[in-house]
Amino acid sequence: MTIEAFIADLKPAFDDAAIVHPDGLESYTRNTSEYRRDVPLAVRPTTAEQVQHLVRTARAHKVPLYAFSQGKNWGLGSKLPVKDGCVLVDLRDMNRIIEVNDTFGYAVVEPGVTQRQLADHLAAMGSRHFLDVTGSGADTSLVGNSLERGVAYNSIRAEMLLAVEVVLGTGELLKPGWGHLPDPGLTPLNRYGVGPQMDGLFSQSNYGIVTRGTIQLVPRPEYQSTFMISLKDESQLGPLFEAMRELHHAGVLDSIVHVGNKRRGELTLTPLIYNKLKDLGEEATRERANAIVQSQLKGPWSALGILMGTKGVVGAMKKRVRQGLGRFGSIKFLTPGLLELAKTATGKVPVPMVKEANIFLLGVEPLMKLTNGNPTNAALHSTYWSISESSPAPDQPDDGPGGILFTAPMLPMTGEAVARSNEAIKQVGKEYGFDIAITYNMMHGRTIEGVVSLDFRRDDAQEVTRAQACLRALHQVHIDLGYYPYRMDIQNMDLMVDENDLFWQVARDFKSVLDPDNIIAPGRYNLV
Repeated sequence: MTIEAFIADLKPAFDDAAIVHPDGLESYTRNTSEYRRDVPLAVRPTTAEQVQHLVRTARAHKVPLYAFSQGKNWGLGSKLPVKDGCVLVDLRDMNRIIEVNDTFGYAVVEPGVTQRQLADHLAAMGSRHFLDVTGSGADTSLVGNSLERGVAYNSIRAEMLLAVEVVLGTGELLKPGWGHLPDPGLTPLNRYGVGPQMDGLFSQSNYGIVTRGTIQLVPRPEYQSTFMISLKDESQLGPLFEAMRELHHAGVLDSIVHVGNKRRGELTLTPLIYNKLKDLGEEATRERANAIVQSQLKGPWSALGILMGTKGVVGAMKKRVRQGLGRFGSIKFLTPGLLELAKTATGKVPVPMVKEANIFLLGVEPLMKLTNGNPTNAALHSTYWSISESSPAPDQPDDGPGGILFTAPMLPMTGEAVARSNEAIKQVGKEYGFDIAITYNMMHGRTIEGVVSLDFRRDDAQEVTRAQACLRALHQVHIDLGYYPYRMDIQNMDLMVDENDLFWQVARDFKSVLDPDNIIAPGRYNLV
């Protein structure tokens, strides 16, 4: 069958504006990773029924589909499929907030709903809950990031995804858990239902297209304090994680603690300070902005975490954090009141050291607000900062000048694992000529998520080739250490998906039942 026949059979359910032809696909194929794929078409459904019609039509014509929610899978392929020839299914127009329940703390949303959209909705209704957000961008998808197992500031997103509805590769609409029963009222309250638990099959898989997700919200605490600590020496990195693990087991640290290296701070924080200097009418140069960052984060690594609870509980936690982590460096505790004081005092305090500290607080304020559910695009400046002070599309990294690639190894939470990973990254970076940004995130006191990125010039073909080779080497060195990537970019799926591994053979067998004609996202976390 031809693509023209496929389009003709779509027409009863889709108007012309919902079908994007090759001459309109440039915005779909541009990506920060500089990967290339052959994409014939994009389709923009607005309802689950349209998705069903699309899948059935694709099945009839043997046309493969690749769905995305917002397409902001930056550094991993953005909107592009694993295999050539896939029609893109753009779910951005499926953006309804279907329900918010403030009694039980959940929201039912379509895949196009963004962090900003739900956070604004919760604020407008005066909810006693907040959305646990990531720092990747205000307009990223909740459902998409949850299915990819992203990490927020207080939780692991996949664990906060309570229920899904999914159009299978057959065109049928599956409602796992309690959702398929005559009265599905328990669906958002208990993820298991009766019988096999199927929700997890649709996370990092290619069995269907998720058209609805239920997201758990976080109760808004009485009091919150963010802490920051800069290590005196890199040799303290492993012992820091050992100490944080003990604080987690003692019930003190329950959030995702982010620990970033100097390069991460330069890319993420320096552009924020630079822009804040401009806002304040101060002299704004890279050198001054970087000097302010270094005056506040003096060590090679810095950690950021959150304490939440009643004021008394947080006070006791702060004492334990000082006792447990104080030996690694000076600890700063930041509260909303301190930020307001900085706003008031910045223009009035003549002492340079105090003024710079206040400018730093004002500059990083958007990042501080992430911890209580206020999404921001502030960190997106990091995608072009190594190349330019500005971008024609600062909130759309795919359209900017900077290239970025990610690997995300999962480590056991031991000092030895962190030290081995860090040393391996430095060696690979030296070999390929990149200064690599690293964040290690403490997750539940048992594992560490590595967020490892390299930035490069997209207009330099040789540098692009070198960066992509460096990424593959970073994947491989962690695989060799047993610290496997927990999510993969579209170019290197083969490093994890092994045809001789029974796990992937069974995943392929599931595919033959749920998507027998291999219509949905061929090659994505699967042998087929």
